[in-house]
Amino acid sequence: FAEFDLTQRTIEITNGEPNVAISYHETQTDAENGDNPITGLYTNIVANNQMIFVRSENTITGCFSLTTNTMELIVLPSPEVPTSIESYTICDTDDNGITQFDLTTKDGEILNGQDPLEVLLTYHVSELDAANGNNPIINVGNYTNNANPQIIYVRLYNPTTGCQDTGMFELEVNLPPVAVQPTQLSECDDLGETPGDEFTSFDLTLKDNEITGGNASWSVAYYETNADAQSQTNVIPDPTQYTNTSVNGLGANPQTLYVVVTDSNTGCVDFATLTIRVLPNPTPTPSDQLPSLELCDDVNTGDGVEVFDLTENEILILNGEAGVTASYYESLDDANSASNAIPDPTQYSNTETPEQEIYVRVTNDLTGCYALVDFTIIVHPLPTVVAVTDFIQCELFTDGVDSFDLTTKDEEVLNGQDPSQFIVSYHDNLVDAEAGMNGLVSSYTNLSNPQQIFVTITNNITGCSISTQSFNIEVQEAAQANPNMDPIVYQTCDDEMETDGDPTNDSAQFDLTTRDPEVLDGQDPLNYIVTYYETQEEADLKVNPLPTLYENTVNPQVIYARVDNDTPDGTTGNDTSVCYEVAALTLQVNPLPEFNLEANYILCLNTNGTEVLDPLVIDTGLSATDYSFEWSYNSTMIPGATGPS
Repeated sequence: FAEFDLTQRTIEITNGEPNVAISYHETQTDAENGDNPITGLYTNIVANNQMIFVRSENTITGCFSLTTNTMELIVLPSPEVPTSIESYTICDTDDNGITQFDLTTKDGEILNGQDPLEVLLTYHVSELDAANGNNPIINVGNYTNNANPQIIYVRLYNPTTGCQDTGMFELEVNLPPVAVQPTQLSECDDLGETPGDEFTSFDLTLKDNEITGGNASWSVAYYETNADAQSQTNVIPDPTQYTNTSVNGLGANPQTLYVVVTDSNTGCVDFATLTIRVLPNPTPTPSDQLPSLELCDDVNTGDGVEVFDLTENEILILNGEAGVTASYYESLDDANSASNAIPDPTQYSNTETPEQEIYVRVTNDLTGCYALVDFTIIVHPLPTVVAVTDFIQCELFTDGVDSFDLTTKDEEVLNGQDPSQFIVSYHDNLVDAEAGMNGLVSSYTNLSNPQQIFVTITNNITGCSISTQSFNIEVQEAAQANPNMDPIVYQTCDDEMETDGDPTNDSAQFDLTTRDPEVLDGQDPLNYIVTYYETQEEADLKVNPLPTLYENTVNPQVIYARVDNDTPDGTTGNDTSVCYEVAALTLQVNPLPEFNLEANYILCLNTNGTEVLDPLVIDTGLSATDYSFEWSYNSTMIPGATGPS
C-alpha cells in the first residue's frame, strides 16, 4: 500500500487538449456516472496493483470518455527508515563536546533487517540533502560532530525502484565524570598478630564519596589491574571487605587499585587509582610478660579494695617504642572502642577482688593504630589475726625477770594458718613490728614485768603482713605442791569391818583439808589456795574440784592437789596469778582387824561363887605380831591386857 498523487497524470492524459476535466474513480460505474471522484492524495485499497478509472469530460459539451483512460496503480516496496532512531551518545575525552562518531554503528538499527545490497544508506547533515540524496557524509566511520547535540539525517534509497525514505537521529557528546584522585586509604594491621603480617581487610567504599566529590549519580568500582579497569572486567566483588594482596608479583603493601567512576545518567566513565596501605600496630610487651600489680589489703583491712598506680609498669608496657600513648580500661570492649578510659590510672581503686584484669590500649599518636595488652591487679588478704593470751611464766622466789621462748606462741598466733606459709616475728615496740625489723630472738629475757610484746605475721608468698596482735609476757611467783617430793599417803580406817575379803571397795570419808600442810610443805597458806581433783586433767583445768569431805571411790585412790598462788599483784591488788602446781596424793582405807567374839561368855564358878572352876578364855584369833591389842572392861582399860586373848 502506498499514497498516490493521481493528479500527476492529468497533464499526460489531457495531452494539451483544452476544456477537458479529468476525474479519477475506483469503479467503472462511478466513472461513467461521474460519482465519487478521488480527491487529494489516494492510498490504494487493493494490495500491490489496483485499477483506477479515469473520466475525461468536455467541460463545454459534457461528453466524456472512459475506456481509453484507465490507469493501473502499482505499489513498489520502499525502503523504511525507523520512525524513531535512538540518539547516538558517546562520552567526551577532553570536555569540549566535540568527538568522533562511527556512524556505521547505526547501520544495523536503521536498516532493521533490510538487505544492504538492495538499498543504499547515506548520512547527511541537512534534511534537504537527505531528501535529494546530495552531499552524503563521506567519513562515516570517523565523523566529527560540529555541534552538541547535532541532528544527522538518514536516507535509504532503492536504486532499482527509485524509492527512498528518510529519517533522523541525534548525535550527543556527554561530558565524562571527573574523578577526584583520592588520598591513600590506610588501615591498621589486624590485632593480636606479633609481628603483624601486613594483611588486613579494607572497606574501599569509604573512599567513594571522596572520589565522586559527593555526586550521588556517580558510581564507583574497583579493580586490581589497570587492564581490568579499562575493560571493566573482574571488578572487585565486595569492596567493603577487600584484603590487600600481591598482584602480578607486585608487593601487597602498599597496593595500587584502579578505580572506574561511572555517571549513571550517561554511562560515561573516568579513571583514578587508589593506594591502600597496611599500617603497623604498636608492639607493646606481650601480656604474658607483664607482671601483676599486687597490694596488700592494708587500708580498711578486709574490704579487698586498694588504690593502685596502674602506670607503674608503663615503661615496660611501651617496650621502648616512641610516639605511642597508653590508656587503661576496665573491660576489653571498652579498650577496643577506646571508651570509658580510667580517668586517673595513677589513683585507681579496684572494683573486683581479690583479682581484676586491667586492659591497656597502646595507641600510635600519628596513625591511631593500637594494640591491646592486659595485666592483673591483685589485692592480697592480710594474715588472719586472733587475740593472743598473755605469756606468763612462774618462778620461785622470782625477781620479775625470766627467759621466754616466744616461739611457743607461734601456734596460738597463727590459729591454724600454715606455718610453712606464714612467718611470725616478735618485737618490743609497734614501730619495729610494723616495719618488720629488729625481731626478738628466743630465748628472750623480759625488760619489764609485765612487758608488752608486738607480733607480726608475714605471708611469705605474698609478702603481706599484719602487726595488730600483742600480748604481755610476765613473770609470776610460782606455786609448789609437795615440793619435798615425799609421797603423801592419807590413811584412814575403814568404817566397817572387812567381810567380803576385797579391800579395793573399802571406803571412808576423808577430810582433805587435813592434807593442806603436807601439800604446801611450809608455804604460807595465806598466799596459796589448795584444791583437790580426781584427775590430773581436771586439776590442770581447775574444773570439778572435790568437796572438802570426800569419800573415795576406789581403794587405794590417787587424787591431785592443785596449789594456786593467791598473792595479789602490785598493780591492781587482785589475785591475777596463773601460777600453780599439781601433786598426787594417795587415799588409803585400811581394813579393820577381822575377828569374831561371842556376844556372851560363861564363866563357871563353884557353888558358893568363890572359886573359878575353869578359866575363861576370850581369844581374837589374831597374830600378836601383826596387831596390837587393848582390852577394857566396863569402859575401863584392863592393865597388862595387851595380847590377842
